[in-house]
Amino acid sequence: MLAAYDLGMATSGEYVFINIDVSTGSHAERPWLRSNDTTSLENEKAKKAYQALKTISLRRSDLDEYKNFESRVKERAEKKYNYSAKTGKEYEMNNFISAFYDALLLYAIALNETLTEGLDPRNGQNITSKMWSRTFVGITGNVSIDENGDRYSDYSLLDLDPQQDKFVEVAYYSGASNELKQVAEFHWVGGSPPKDSPICGWDHSKCPEGYPFYVYLLSGSTIFILILMSGFIYFWRRYRLEAELAAMSWKIRWEDLDGDEMKKDKKKSRRMRRLHGFSFESEALLRSCSRTSNGSENVRILFFFFYFFYFL
Repeated sequence: MLAAYDLGMATSGEYVFINIDVSTGSHAERPWLRSNDTTSLENEKAKKAYQALKTISLRRSDLDEYKNFESRVKERAEKKYNYSAKTGKEYEMNNFISAFYDALLLYAIALNETLTEGLDPRNGQNITSKMWSRTFVGITGNVSIDENGDRYSDYSLLDLDPQQDKFVEVAYYSGASNELKQVAEFHWVGGSPPKDSPICGWDHSKCPEGYPFYVYLLSGSTIFILILMSGFIYFWRRYRLEAELAAMSWKIRWEDLDGDEMKKDKKKSRRMRRLHGFSFESEALLRSCSRTSNGSENVRILFFFFYFFYFL
């Protein structure tokens, strides 16, 4: 799981790792903890990696009788065999011990029934025939044996609960009733279960020729329509904006706001006024001169007529 964490597979939410551990004991609640790790960072790293792990194991009984049996086994392992001192770790009882206890209990039941019926206990068929196709109460609860002498086993699916900070049972399979029951919510790294496989398969064998033709046709048509709509909206807004600007009565030209252009216009207007003023004065002078010359000419004519009539 640490290698999967380093590769990003345990944190991406695209992968789920299935672990089958039929010998799981009570240590299955926090399997990432290692007492010999030098720092807690390694344990935290392992904990994040284990969030993508689902463990299938033999179901542990939650009966008080089973818990008392487990405590007695641990106590016996310490007192008689000094387990912790020899191994350096606490004893963890696995499911095989309880299964072995139930097997001995079943043999004792079959032996008592054989003796009660007066049959020979040394005949194995007499013993085994009492074991098949029956159900009895063992240390782990109800134990069922089929017609072939095989036990119906119950399996648990364990998942890491981030709130309880340990692996808990989220579902279990009952071998006797052949039913799968969910007892708690699953916790997924990505928030939802990942897909079973990619759309085209792991080797792209499910879609070797690509997507169907109608997918490409529909995609192309959609893109073309979006482009047309975008162009229409762009030009329509531009047309509306130009129409609104053209309708503004207060709009003035930019050159009217330019100071240099205004100065040039003022100088030009002054020159024009000077030129027009000079032309006006010249015209007045010419008019006055013309009037003076006309008046003197009239005086000469009158004097001539007066002189002519006087001497006649």
